[in-house]
Amino acid sequence: MSVRADRVPPSLARGNPAPGRPRPAPVARRRIPPAERALSLLVFAAAMTGLLAIAIAIVTRLDPVVTYSASSATAETSVGELLITAQVSLSGPSSDRRTEARLVATDLESGSRVWTADPNGRDLPLTVLVASGGLVYAASGDGPVLVDADTGVVRPLEPPPGSTAAPALDVTGSAHDVATGRLLVLADDGEVWQVPLGGRAAEATDTATAAAWRATLAHPLDGTPVPGAGPATDARGRLVASAGCDAPLTVPTPPAAPVVGAAPADDLSGTDGSPVCPGGHAVVVGAAHGIELSPTTDTTPPTVDIARTGDGTVTRITLPGRILAAFDTDDGPGLLLENGAVVVIEAGSGTVRELAID
Repeated sequence: MSVRADRVPPSLARGNPAPGRPRPAPVARRRIPPAERALSLLVFAAAMTGLLAIAIAIVTRLDPVVTYSASSATAETSVGELLITAQVSLSGPSSDRRTEARLVATDLESGSRVWTADPNGRDLPLTVLVASGGLVYAASGDGPVLVDADTGVVRPLEPPPGSTAAPALDVTGSAHDVATGRLLVLADDGEVWQVPLGGRAAEATDTATAAAWRATLAHPLDGTPVPGAGPATDARGRLVASAGCDAPLTVPTPPAAPVVGAAPADDLSGTDGSPVCPGGHAVVVGAAHGIELSPTTDTTPPTVDIARTGDGTVTRITLPGRILAAFDTDDGPGLLLENGAVVVIEAGSGTVRELAID
């Protein structure tokens, strides 16, 4: 049976209680005083600010911190001229920090990363020695590292025929002999191997070479390449690249080309009068381009003087960071700075190009 709307009792139609039931008392709404309302807003804002600060702190701790080894080399590849550097990345929360050492190849024209090689898979010392013949040679805590310059693929080092030894597990157990254009490797049995640049097979060395290098490879000088070490200079303050000694710089000059400016390291003394790298060889960076680079160590920010050996003109430029390593490119000498910036001085035009490593 349906009930017509006009026959519903007015008390029910209006939502009033049925006859005989008390009407509920109205609920009084409490008025919040302005002062109390302002205090609540302040407490909420403070809580949100605290949460934001915590989030920023977490992100900051997780953001990788990258440092560079004081070493570098340039490599001619099918994609152009690459700069090879050794990086150490520190990442993760403060309670669980993770470190990773890797080699990074950067296009010297665009500054873009071409490849990354992780030869160790963990935190071990890593330094670039030289690049030649399509290979990059580096030294690590696992011994020498050979990397394909085009692809970044790590290649194994083949021991000399008949040898049962392995490379010494020490970053100082490998060196680039500038004078002869070869890699020298200390084996775990005390023997010294040689590797012609561009090759992956080690060979036995002659007695004189082994005797001359064994002590240097087994007992390095205090200037062992480490992240944060500075560049070497000679008595005139010129930047030099060196190998097989305590100076942490490399010589990218291919062995097939004349090593312009090379001299026995004993003839090159540091600013304190001590040899740059006793028993080794050194090359004045930029000499092949008619340029000599001399850093000025008493200025902030750091600067470097660019001297043209042809006309004797000197230009001083300000750098955005401290110099870690010096190298030669097809266009002219270059500098790797501690903040990851790369400066290339073009010998022909005198233009100074700056690019950042990804």
